[in-house]
Amino acid sequence: MDYTLIPKETSLYAILLIGTVIIIVGFGSLVLILFIFSQKNLYQKLYLHALRENIQIQEQEREKIAQELHDEVSSILAAAKMKIAFLPEIWDNCQLRKNTIDESKKLLEISLNQIRDLSHELSPTQLITFGLKDSLKYFLENLKEHIAIHFTYDIQQDLPYEHQLTFYRIALELVHNTLKHAQASQISIVFLEENNHLIFRYYDNGIGMSKTILKQKKGFGLKNIENRINALKGNLEFINVSSGFALQINLSLKTHS
Repeated sequence: MDYTLIPKETSLYAILLIGTVIIIVGFGSLVLILFIFSQKNLYQKLYLHALRENIQIQEQEREKIAQELHDEVSSILAAAKMKIAFLPEIWDNCQLRKNTIDESKKLLEISLNQIRDLSHELSPTQLITFGLKDSLKYFLENLKEHIAIHFTYDIQQDLPYEHQLTFYRIALELVHNTLKHAQASQISIVFLEENNHLIFRYYDNGIGMSKTILKQKKGFGLKNIENRINALKGNLEFINVSSGFALQINLSLKTHS
């Protein structure tokens, strides 16, 4: 049997080549492992950030509901209770008794309406049936006897339910803030679709907000609104107006189509 001898130089070269390949492959594997690990850490950080924002939104919602129940519903029910408790003392006075019963009924009706509104905010089932446009129209129609409202909805494509729910809650939050704090006589709500972007504009002609509140987003649910828009990767901008309050939300519809 014939054997071919490999020169020592060639053998050494082959060993060095193989060793170099092993080192390169090992280094590449190490880099890949480190990259995967870093990406995993990044995803974990993003997930935790989103989770914290979601928890913060939920806590703010709970605080808002608790405040509404305490400030509005409970005080009205307390007033109704006082009137009903007063009935035995005025029972013989027919007119006074009738007036007290009627006033108590009105107070109870107001509290029931407020509880119903809170229930709709928590679970707006009409969104699934009627969609964002008609749900907001129904909500705003019930307010027209209290304030002038201009509502425009010009979105051609169907929005995902997550978008509809987000903008429904934002619109209700802003309207409630206006009615409660702004002393306004007009509200304008506009939905537009421009270059595959959803544009939401809100304006009231009330007393407005200080620059400090707008900058720090303290109170009035502004941080809650910002968190909702951040979750959809949108952009929130407060518009400088001579009087009143105005904001605009810009959301790309490409990334969510």
